[in-house]
Amino acid sequence: DFKNSSMKGVVKLPSDSSLPRKLWNSSLCCGDNPVTTRGRRLQILKMLLLVCIPCIVLIVQASFSFSTELNKKYATEAIRKNINFSLTYASLVDRLQYEVGLTVFCIGSNYNNQTYQQLATARLSTDIEVNAITWPKNVTINGYSTHLEFINQLEQQRQQVDNHIANTKDQIEFYSKSNEIFLTWLSNTVQGANDSNLWKMLVGYQMLSYGKEEKSLERASGILYYLQGYLNITNHLYFVEKTSKGRTYLNISQQYSQIIRSRFNTTDGINDVDTQTNDLQTQQESILLNEKMIVIDHSKASLWFFNMSTYINALYMIQTQVGHQIISDAIVINRVADVDLALSAFLLVVVLFTCPILVYLISRLTTNMQLFAKQLADKTGELEYERKRTDDLLHQMLPPPVVKRLKQGKPVLAETFEDATIFFSDIVGFTYICHSSSALEVVDMLNLLYGVFDAKIETFDVYKIETIGDAYMVVSGVPKRLDNRLHAKEIADMALELLKAVKDMRVPHMKDFKIHLRAGIHT
Repeated sequence: DFKNSSMKGVVKLPSDSSLPRKLWNSSLCCGDNPVTTRGRRLQILKMLLLVCIPCIVLIVQASFSFSTELNKKYATEAIRKNINFSLTYASLVDRLQYEVGLTVFCIGSNYNNQTYQQLATARLSTDIEVNAITWPKNVTINGYSTHLEFINQLEQQRQQVDNHIANTKDQIEFYSKSNEIFLTWLSNTVQGANDSNLWKMLVGYQMLSYGKEEKSLERASGILYYLQGYLNITNHLYFVEKTSKGRTYLNISQQYSQIIRSRFNTTDGINDVDTQTNDLQTQQESILLNEKMIVIDHSKASLWFFNMSTYINALYMIQTQVGHQIISDAIVINRVADVDLALSAFLLVVVLFTCPILVYLISRLTTNMQLFAKQLADKTGELEYERKRTDDLLHQMLPPPVVKRLKQGKPVLAETFEDATIFFSDIVGFTYICHSSSALEVVDMLNLLYGVFDAKIETFDVYKIETIGDAYMVVSGVPKRLDNRLHAKEIADMALELLKAVKDMRVPHMKDFKIHLRAGIHT
């Protein structure tokens, strides 16, 4: 006997795209299906983005830190060089300030021989400093921008004094504008260091330099009072201006620099100068009052010049000390910057070296995860396929209620049905057909016939029991009970539908042999 299990074709393994997407949505990256090529690419892209974003942030941060430390090192080194140069130039400024004081003293004393000899000595000291300095680049003050132009202008002013044709106003104006070279250049240095840790000390150094210059001009203009016995309105206002501005600059310098403030407060500092020259403040007050002197005493002019020179020299010493302190601090900052720069460079190299490795490892890990996911999907599909085969086999062998209880692990109890209707059928002349046909031809015929029967009975409340050979057995009322013996009606209607289905059906390989159905019904 041939057993036909109502085959409708072999059950195929579902394709990747038909697998439940909820599996990927619940367990894999961002809901992309790693089984498909597009899904794998999207997953790798997303994983690489997740890794690249922090890597890029680290690279940017490390590069910014490296750049910041490098700029800090360059800025501090530039400050150190500039201040070191300014100390050299400050010596020249100090010599020019001393020379202008003596020049005014010489002119005001009607070219006193002793004063002129002192001026000549001062000029020699100035020339030494002039020849020792390097001229600041890109600086043009008072009409000259090179070292030679400055020397020529200086010699012209000195020649006027030597020829007794100079006046104090022009001399003071020339020397003060010459000193602007250093002061302007120093101001630019401070402005370029506004982000440096040294900027407060630099501002104090700048204000001290300005204050020292104002005190130098105060010294020069004050000499005229003692040499002339009084100051005209223009010279007096000039003296008041320089006194006020000098005091203001020095007070500001103390606010910005602790070193300057401490030097002004120590016994060997400015207070000590005032102690040695008790007459300085008195002389300054006399000049500010500008009371006309009855007797002109050149010795008072010499005392004023000496006292002010001592005071200015103390300022110069403080200026030098602050400059050296700035250089020392800049060296320390540079050493720290070197360490920070090395650490930043090391961090940048580590980040640049690590990030590609990290990206590669993540890419490999993602690829392995996708391979595992694909294998899991294949196994899941195979499991689904086997489960479906098992369910199909159980449904072919047992009624659905029985299969349901078995799958739930519940015991299957025997039941009694008081009434049911059974349908039996077979093919008339089946034995003859079998003797006249091959086995495959018989199987094809039965598959065709009972495939049609299986499709027809789906519309009725019946249950196919079994198909053996040409026999076809169907029951109604079992396992589903039907009230009012409707099972008989269902079977009868089904039998008529099957007879109608085979009315014009012929054996596929025997076109002249018509299929006749023999059926029986029992309730």
